Amino acid sequence: MKILIINVTRIGDTLFCVPSIRAIAQHYPGAEVTVLAHPNRYEVLEHLPYIQHVGGITKKTAWYRGWFSKQYDLAFVYGSDAPLIRYAARVSRKVVGYRNEDVAVNALIDIKVEPPPFKSDHVVRQMLELPKALGITTQNLRIDLVLTDKERTWARETLVARGIAPNHLLIGFQTTSFHTRPYRDWPIENFSELADRISAAY
Repeated sequence: MKILIINVTRIGDTLFCVPSIRAIAQHYPGAEVTVLAHPNRYEVLEHLPYIQHVGGITKKTAWYRGWFSKQYDLAFVYGSDAPLIRYAARVSRKVVGYRNEDVAVNALIDIKVEPPPFKSDHVVRQMLELPKALGITTQNLRIDLVLTDKERTWARETLVARGIAPNHLLIGFQTTSFHTRPYRDWPIENFSELADRISAAY
């Protein structure tokens, strides 16, 4: 069985999709899983043991791809971009995606899922609604990231160069979001309290 997963998003949502990808792969043991993500983001998915192929795609490049054959048995499309849905319909025998306002595009989706209301739940749980439409569930919401030896060496050398001992527990905070989306920013006093709790526990 060949499965295609399309998730063209920023790096955060690319990683938030990992629990869904893992759940799908585990539900279909032995399946060949391909994930197409934004060309500047898909590297964070490389080397995950349950993904066989990783590549890039965009709304602009999707239109000229996949015109010759059905390459996949099942495709999951995260998002509502028409070019990506049309591409999935061209290359896959069955498409799972969010219900689309465009009637013609919506007709290409075999299994339709209602888009989750804005800020109704954590993004990881929202993304799990797509595989859930096929009865695929999981309690594992953790995000996987596999680093190469080269990446680990670079990180270690970078920390040492900055006077940071890499043999201790290191935690970094991303305290602000995009300037156009300040509603996503967690209050700075919450980060301060979290830091205090971590320091007390470790």
